[in-house]
Amino acid sequence: MVLKSIVSKNPYLSLGYFATETSMPIFDNQETIDVIKNLNGFQVSERPWYQKAKLAGQTIWTETYVDANTKKPVVTCASPVFKADNIRI
Repeated sequence: MVLKSIVSKNPYLSLGYFATETSMPIFDNQETIDVIKNLNGFQVSERPWYQKAKLAGQTIWTETYVDANTKKPVVTCASPVFKADNIRI
């Protein structure tokens, strides 16, 4: 619900989600979930922006690239999430 609220209130956002290396991402809408499930071999944790944020240990912005889902140019802001004890989720 939080992701949906954030994305729906910001005209500059097209998608919001939370992902870990070991689980299916949580998206702001069901339509995106259905599309991602049908992409052969799509693993969020293998995407370049995921790896870049993981290695940096902080929020990153990508250069413009073609989205795997929409086939449109996009920019991603990705950030690692940490537990209180500074362990990455």
